[in-house]
Amino acid sequence: MKNLIYLTIALIFSSCYDSALDATDKNSDASLNYLDDSQDPGIYANDEYKIIGIIPVEDIWKVVVQYAGGCEDHDFLTWSDNSIYNNAIQFYLFHNSNGDMCEALIRDTVELEMTGIFDFDVSNLDITMINASNNRPIDLPLELRSMTQSDDCFYNASFVGTACGQGIWSNQWFSLEDSLSTGENVWFQPIRNSTEVDLEKPDPGKYTIGVTFLFGYQYAEDGIGTCQSIPSGAIIPVAINCLEEKK
Repeated sequence: MKNLIYLTIALIFSSCYDSALDATDKNSDASLNYLDDSQDPGIYANDEYKIIGIIPVEDIWKVVVQYAGGCEDHDFLTWSDNSIYNNAIQFYLFHNSNGDMCEALIRDTVELEMTGIFDFDVSNLDITMINASNNRPIDLPLELRSMTQSDDCFYNASFVGTACGQGIWSNQWFSLEDSLSTGENVWFQPIRNSTEVDLEKPDPGKYTIGVTFLFGYQYAEDGIGTCQSIPSGAIIPVAINCLEEKK
């Protein structure tokens, strides 16, 4: 078994972002267990929880989670069989409530080290993270998660309406001027704003923006998939950290 690692939960939304979630931020000690592929994850607790968003920064991923509780410290564990298929690999995140019967909505951030989850370097692979409690997969393709996240304005983008979409500014999203190497368009779906960014909807036009990624964010339980038509291309839910209109 790989070592049991103790960490202090880090808060993402408590001071920097307008989370608009009916939940309590909790700053506590929690344990994170990296299981290896020889262990059977089925013998461990698999209590319900929700993934609010995944913030990947190289080898460290911050996973914002939400669960019912408030009376016990909650534990998380990861497991992967280390199998690579079509240049992609996946892992599971399990949740143990330790018998917590309280029902307050708690929002924590679990910090994962990819070197703790996998037996080899996966930095050049597409990665899927699966919420073990509901088998919901969240894809983090290499080309998308390698893009720059910044508190400063970095990307050139157009703020335009989409045929169908949700966000803090309704269906108004940011279309990047640069596409992926495949030629696919990239859309930033604004679902949070930094306290430095006014929540009032910007005018349509061209901007430079800085963002934090929140892969896997869902506005509703069934997410943007309820739309009959969403923008063509890659969509990344983001927190807007910097917003400057181009003159």
